[in-house]
Amino acid sequence: FNLDGNILENTLIPAGTVATVVKVHDHAPDENGLCDCGKTLVASVTIDGITEYFTTFFEAKEAAAAGTEEQPAKLKMLADCDLAIMPDGSAQEDGGIIKTGVIHMDLNGHTLTNSANRAKLTVTHADKTLPRPVVTIDDTSAAGTGKIVAGRRANTAGTYAVTVVKGAHVTLLGGTYVGE
Repeated sequence: FNLDGNILENTLIPAGTVATVVKVHDHAPDENGLCDCGKTLVASVTIDGITEYFTTFFEAKEAAAAGTEEQPAKLKMLADCDLAIMPDGSAQEDGGIIKTGVIHMDLNGHTLTNSANRAKLTVTHADKTLPRPVVTIDDTSAAGTGKIVAGRRANTAGTYAVTVVKGAHVTLLGGTYVGE
């Protein structure tokens, strides 16, 4: 079968091969990030009019890193999510670290948490080989319920919902930020 699902004629298929149909699918998530294909999509990223969907925040922020001043990335949350969850399902402390890109992030009424002890969204320009990150965070939901919640980190007095370090730039236009 080709990408359109059509049978390719006169094509040899090795013995023991399982035929697979690959069809193009345009995700259409509902208000909770659930798509008809069964995936829970936590975020979308739009750059230059092209939108991609992601099942983890890590994947979304990595795609959004391609945003520039001329073509900023629009990262829109589609479901509540844990910043620490990686594509392989493991939890990593750096899942919520944004290192580059011009990103307009819309919480869209959803809650971001972090289970991996770092417990926040961090925007940093520690790697000087990358362009400085410029991040704007807003919540455009009608209810205004979008938030970033920090958890307590072991052996510290508390944590911040958003940490900005080493020359990064962050603008907060909306949303609730809860530290401990």
